[in-house]
Amino acid sequence: MPWPTNVTLAVDIGFGSGPFAVTPTFTNIVADMREMSISRGRLTIRSDFDAGTITLTLDNMNGNYDPNNTTSPHSPDIKIGTPIRVTATHNAIPYVIFRGHLSRVTLLYPDTTYAVAVWEGTDNLALINLAQLTAQVYSQESTGTRIGNILDDVAWPAADRALDSGVSEVAAVTHTGSAWSLLTAAVAAEQGHFFVAGDGDATFKNRTALSGLSSQATYGPGGGELRYQTIDPLFDDDLLTNEAEVTGATGAAQTASDATSKTDHGPHGEALTSSSILAADEALNVAEWIVGRNKDVATRITGFSVDPERDPANQWPEILGRELLELVTVKLDPPGADSLNQLVAVEHINHEVTASDWITSFGCHPLSTFDSQTYWILGTSQLDTGTRLA
Repeated sequence: MPWPTNVTLAVDIGFGSGPFAVTPTFTNIVADMREMSISRGRLTIRSDFDAGTITLTLDNMNGNYDPNNTTSPHSPDIKIGTPIRVTATHNAIPYVIFRGHLSRVTLLYPDTTYAVAVWEGTDNLALINLAQLTAQVYSQESTGTRIGNILDDVAWPAADRALDSGVSEVAAVTHTGSAWSLLTAAVAAEQGHFFVAGDGDATFKNRTALSGLSSQATYGPGGGELRYQTIDPLFDDDLLTNEAEVTGATGAAQTASDATSKTDHGPHGEALTSSSILAADEALNVAEWIVGRNKDVATRITGFSVDPERDPANQWPEILGRELLELVTVKLDPPGADSLNQLVAVEHINHEVTASDWITSFGCHPLSTFDSQTYWILGTSQLDTGTRLA
């Protein structure tokens, strides 16, 4: 199958290994691949990051990718949980753009002379979602420490982690039930972010993580700017929140609101209850953060797509090296309207690969001025003295 001449693709399968294997032995099956789709991230900042997914369409005329074929060279090692890794190499630099495991095989026979195997996979975040804990004891600790301890308890490899220290602390708890529910409660208490990166690392960003970042690239119509194929500006109330009520493990519910926003747009409320939020002062901290980040409405650029083959030297390193929650600048000069120039955080990455095309789409969200402030850390900072309540 022909691929873009400026990139070398490897689709590696860890036959005989499980999903958390640290060093599986990989077999490259790219010669049999006909199409590939990779999707990672979330579609709205109001939701958690989903498990990333991959779909591989494979030529199966020899039956090699049929788990029921005992004569396959991969038998009996086509198993749910088999590791998958996709690496794209450009200019001698390898980029791992997906790492996860096999979750489904569909066998298709379009006619009597052709057979296709469709392999679907997810990254290993899906395994946290399925893991159950029994009477697991956690001390009062920072959100980053809590997340690390949960990953220990679901046997996530220590080498495959990139965890920030938490700004907030979470309450002591003895937990029976979903590991994912406890992890997301810690993320909510922090108002941070948790996802699995393209290279498979479990990644936690605390709520101040974006404030220290700078733009990694500029997309727009001007000279020296990277070109996009399509762009998606939007003006709506989907993210608007001008009053928030947050209840922690102890104390009364805490409320934050913005009167100007409520007058301009009407009330748009949000409620959060979490036993992981330690106390009333921390609940107020979270409520102020939610309102401060979401009280204003403006036209926002929500996504754009790129064809890297149109500018191979400049585009391939950007689309292959880009990671979730990194920042880029996107510009738009619409006819008859004011131009847009927005610093955005990448929220979603999608690669669609066929015999003739590779199109990458990015979902994004503008970085608000509130996100760039220095935040008040409970117990250490003085309010209104070089800091701002978050």
